[in-house]
Amino acid sequence: MSRQRIVQAKSLILFYGAGVSTAAGVEPVRKGDDTESSRKWDWNIALGPGSTGPEEWLKWAASQQRESFKWQPTKFHRWLNLEKSGRIKAIFSMNLDGLEIKSGLIPNVHYYPASYCLHGCEPTQIQGYWRQMICRSSKKRHHRRPATKHDEQILSNGICPPCLNCEIETPEEEEARAKVMRPGILLDNDQDLSIDMFPILSTLRNRYKDGGEVDMLLVVGTSISHSSQNTIAQLKKLARHAIYVDPSPTRTDIFDDVLKMTADELAELLGYSDLVNANEVLLS
Repeated sequence: MSRQRIVQAKSLILFYGAGVSTAAGVEPVRKGDDTESSRKWDWNIALGPGSTGPEEWLKWAASQQRESFKWQPTKFHRWLNLEKSGRIKAIFSMNLDGLEIKSGLIPNVHYYPASYCLHGCEPTQIQGYWRQMICRSSKKRHHRRPATKHDEQILSNGICPPCLNCEIETPEEEEARAKVMRPGILLDNDQDLSIDMFPILSTLRNRYKDGGEVDMLLVVGTSISHSSQNTIAQLKKLARHAIYVDPSPTRTDIFDDVLKMTADELAELLGYSDLVNANEVLLS
């Protein structure tokens, strides 16, 4: 019954986690309570005024960014780009790999809804992603840009790349911190980056306010962490059915149905191979 509902669904909201990227060799991010984890994931310790220096964090971030350039999109990520029928109404990613963008979803150009508009932006990256550089003071979107291998080389020396927009816009007397960039992943207590889900969810609620206009919420490849439960609960209100897709599902009680399969198997169920063949015909 679940498979049939998924195939027949004409409108989808997608929320997914690390499981959609395991086929690409991306290991899940595990934040612990130990000192080593705090150095990596707590802004105050890694980059804040009380830190002993950001060099250690920047070198670690460079190693993660270096790996991110090697990762290639999976079937699931490629399906996101190939599916152009309009059935996907919103995409929410818990991942830091940015593989949906690497698959071809171009920020500010593609048709998917996202953080700041409902017509033509990138998927909502709930925790940011490695292959984006953000300014350490300005939260303006034009102070963000895709990461390059040159950025990774600079970071590997424990140094932040310069923010060229700040160099142009910021007076010379401003502190140097206002003129540098770092990878755009969201840290605990982050003072450089904020991702406010309230306006995103409010916009979706206003568009699908009766909860009957979207056929299905698909929650894919995630262990349903405490931090994601509220967002999932809000998204459930917008869809007729909520289905959890995972090879080893947890928290099955909060969904209408559960389907034990991988994200790539889900992509096949949703027509990945047919879309590939159709595009090959168009390009031939």
